[in-house]
Amino acid sequence: NFTNNIRNEYQDFIVESEIDHVCLLVKGAVAKIYVTGNTAGRYNDTLGSITVNMPEKIADIKYRASFAGSDAKIETFFSPGRNVTCTIGLPGAYRGFSAGGKTVITLYQYINGTKLIEMRNA
Repeated sequence: NFTNNIRNEYQDFIVESEIDHVCLLVKGAVAKIYVTGNTAGRYNDTLGSITVNMPEKIADIKYRASFAGSDAKIETFFSPGRNVTCTIGLPGAYRGFSAGGKTVITLYQYINGTKLIEMRNA
């Protein structure tokens, strides 16, 4: 059916566009708090934290943003299902996820100099 094809193509376009938006939100948040050149201190330290208002859903579909290595992975559930990875490109360990909504991204630095970027729902 022609109408169903148009609707499906439009929904695919919206999903791709909104996933790109979420990728940019995550990458931008990490870039804003990322501190380079810090020498390790005598204590574990929080170097920065930012709260981001991510969309509750992508094209009316539940989704999850998570870290996979040093990339952000955006997955939509149900139809149309998508799994998109966007490169962040900053060194460190990454962990955590968000299911949309108010999300906190925090940068920690440990005594050994390792940086950890964490994402979680607020």
